[in-house]
Amino acid sequence: MDTRKNLTPEGVLFKSRFGDLVERCGGVKRAELLTRVGQRVLYDYYNPERCETFAPLDVVSHLEKACGVYPVTEAMCFNAGGYFVRPRQGDPRRVIGNVMPSVGKNVGDLLRDAFAAAEDGKLTDAEIAQLRDDIVRTMTDLADALGVLDRAEL
Repeated sequence: MDTRKNLTPEGVLFKSRFGDLVERCGGVKRAELLTRVGQRVLYDYYNPERCETFAPLDVVSHLEKACGVYPVTEAMCFNAGGYFVRPRQGDPRRVIGNVMPSVGKNVGDLLRDAFAAAEDGKLTDAEIAQLRDDIVRTMTDLADALGVLDRAEL
């Protein structure tokens, strides 16, 4: 029986991203040292032939934190209709002091670029890339501000 036909598009995405994560961590031998499961189990988590087996969240979390990349979490956010933006760490006063003026500038840049792109009614690849950069910069700065507020002592 071909089990791959039972793998949903989301399953393909999650298994592919988990395989990318394991490779970014140095392969299954190194990833085994970073989490609670062995090499064979890690392989099963990204093997499309094992459509019933997916990595548990604690395994994903340990590997993503250890390797500093978040491909599975990004895929889960995308699948849910959102985006994953990881706040930077740092001194809360510096982050708030630097981020809030930056948010204003980023929003201004985004509006300027959006109006310029909309003038002729269609977006070029360069305009799309510029708008994406503007949005990611703004979202990252806002995530930094949220991260500071979430870590603030009450």
